[in-house]
Amino acid sequence: MKRVLLAALLTSSGAEAAEPTLTPLVGFKISAGAADQSDDDGAVEADLDLGFDWRPADNLQLVGNFEMRDRISDEGFSDLNNDLSALTGVADGVAGGPIQRLEKLWLRLSFSDASQLTLGRLHFEDHLGDNALSSKSATAFANDAFSGKPAIAFPRDAFGVVFQTELTEGWRAVFVIGDADRQSELDVFANEAVFVAAELQHERRQFGSPAHYRLALWGRSDADHALGEMGGFALSFDQGLGNGATFMLRYHEASDGVRAAQRGAGVALGVNGALWGREHDQAGTGLVWLEPNDPTRGTQTVSEVFYRWQFHRDIALTPSLQLITEDDSAGTERGGVYAGLRLRYRPTLRPVQFTQHRSLTSQ
Repeated sequence: MKRVLLAALLTSSGAEAAEPTLTPLVGFKISAGAADQSDDDGAVEADLDLGFDWRPADNLQLVGNFEMRDRISDEGFSDLNNDLSALTGVADGVAGGPIQRLEKLWLRLSFSDASQLTLGRLHFEDHLGDNALSSKSATAFANDAFSGKPAIAFPRDAFGVVFQTELTEGWRAVFVIGDADRQSELDVFANEAVFVAAELQHERRQFGSPAHYRLALWGRSDADHALGEMGGFALSFDQGLGNGATFMLRYHEASDGVRAAQRGAGVALGVNGALWGREHDQAGTGLVWLEPNDPTRGTQTVSEVFYRWQFHRDIALTPSLQLITEDDSAGTERGGVYAGLRLRYRPTLRPVQFTQHRSLTSQ
């Protein structure tokens, strides 16, 4: 009886079960950056990701990812105009020392085409807003301010549970609960730090092009703050303009004092290379305004332009240029220019298929 119930759980209803597959995941990235008003030479960082995607059944998926990251050069951006970059995050993780960690290990169970349950060690931002046209992987903005990360307290590498379900055609809801600030690998909820979030997503065709709208609410607690005392919300509007162009609006607000920004708004435009005969390329430009939590800091604006050149199926080169300005408490404006370059290699590996051998019995 137990075997029958297990077989029913691992088999999608109404269709013959697919053969199990195991897909290796490999990614390599080098990020380099330099600032025009810094005594430093710049920074270069290498990032290697190794993982797997195992699908033993139609409705079951197990994903794991291990990251190794290290600074190649010894110099950084710490001296640029009293560290303007501290508020925004200038490039893809240019700050930070050597890292070797298990980033993701999660299990996903699909109850139907409409509902999924995911649990394990995960990045919450991967599961909130993953259908947005302006996801970072699609547009390749170097500055995290365009994704709202300076204000939205998404935990990373933390234990959590995600439930997402389709409410009706075009409407989807996502609910998240997890560890907000893991201090030890053995503590699931260290220091009573809990993160909860809910997101409402709507996808439709507007003006003849795809459109995505999102409203996210989140909150967190720790040893000194009850759940509800720290939190915020984020609004996202992505509208396709036809011919591969996408217009994006962002607004996020937070009462979490540990975040660098308490309020932010942004506008951006992404353009697909199909307009000039290179459908796998991507260009973009945008402007973000941020209000810091630190009362001694002034409002900050970030503008960026980038071009992602997909010169090989698996290899992309993305130069970017950012201008960051800030008005301090005395009304004095200061700023800096950042030039960045990223080389990303992500090979397309074919899944290994495991054939199930079934015994045939005569009726």
